[in-house]
Amino acid sequence: MTEKESSIIILFEVTHQTPLIQSLLTNMRQRGLSVDAWDASLWKYVDKQTDNTKIYFRHLLHFLFRIPKAGTVIRRFLGYFVLKNIVAKYDVVDIHFFSPTYYQLLNQLISQKKDYKITVWGSDYYRASHIQKNKQKYYYENAKIIHIGTREMREDFLKYLPAVSKKIRLARFGISQLGYIDNCINNNKTILPLNLSQNKIIITCGYNGSKGQQHECIINAMANLRNDQKDRILLLFPMTYGVSKGYIEKIRKQLLQSKISHHIFSSFLSKEENAELRVVTDIVVNIQVTDALSGSLQEHLYAENILLVGNWLPYQIFDENGIFYLKTSIENLGNNISYCIDNLEMLKQRTKDNHIKIKKLSSWESISSSWVDIYNELLS
Repeated sequence: MTEKESSIIILFEVTHQTPLIQSLLTNMRQRGLSVDAWDASLWKYVDKQTDNTKIYFRHLLHFLFRIPKAGTVIRRFLGYFVLKNIVAKYDVVDIHFFSPTYYQLLNQLISQKKDYKITVWGSDYYRASHIQKNKQKYYYENAKIIHIGTREMREDFLKYLPAVSKKIRLARFGISQLGYIDNCINNNKTILPLNLSQNKIIITCGYNGSKGQQHECIINAMANLRNDQKDRILLLFPMTYGVSKGYIEKIRKQLLQSKISHHIFSSFLSKEENAELRVVTDIVVNIQVTDALSGSLQEHLYAENILLVGNWLPYQIFDENGIFYLKTSIENLGNNISYCIDNLEMLKQRTKDNHIKIKKLSSWESISSSWVDIYNELLS
């Protein structure tokens, strides 16, 4: 019988969020929990000193995974056998960002009566098709715990699956990036490849390269600004993940036609570079189709940026905690951006208290105990 290495195994496949998982591991281990994390996309442990897992032909497999359509089938077929061997070493399983990758594994866990938790991140629920949601009901119903970040998302989820209300637990991710933002402010160092000496108003548009961020709508709104406003702004587009080369080129062409100063980030940004991006920003626009509660946006609030978001997004938690931000419809986006530009100093004064409020709301020091309680319940 395989000797158990730890009590909890986190499974995830959103590789660009590895730093977030690392922060979770660090904080849970500091509080006495035995927990590891396995990247189901790269097939390797995260932040584990000894990894004795033998996966033969790993590089060949990664090449095969990139084959359109066939790669997905190969990954899921072989991935089941890899996941099966990994989870056998642990008492319980925590799946982050639910997807079809885990269906076959969960069938096995259910048949073995082995406890598991599903941690819903947001788009894995909101952007799932009706067919996917119907398929996933069975797995949600058999989970010991369904972990959701916000009350708003819980209410949405219960409209779809009211029978699981007693399984739901609430806890947000902590934001370890807050410390990097503090360091950036205190050290006043410049890392990003930007010429900020033009004294421009810096507007950051979205936080990834997904089409769901609606970059085209943002650029269209900017194109309707007054000429004097266009001359005063620099648009930043963080598109370092979730994007295709063709889509970036489409956005780049639209920006060139707008004749507004801009910069697209398409390569990986370090933690320090991300922190500087938050600090140099004056206004951030987020009108993505769906969002649970983005850590990126909370970082912008922590850096005292003026946040303008779609009025359909579930950010009531900001209202409840007295955090200042602005809402907009798509139709009024241009007018609201214009308002922010013309009233920049007044609005920035209103953001001053956001720093301490976000720290109280989302630092790991503030929320770790909620995670520990959930994990202890899962293990009980």
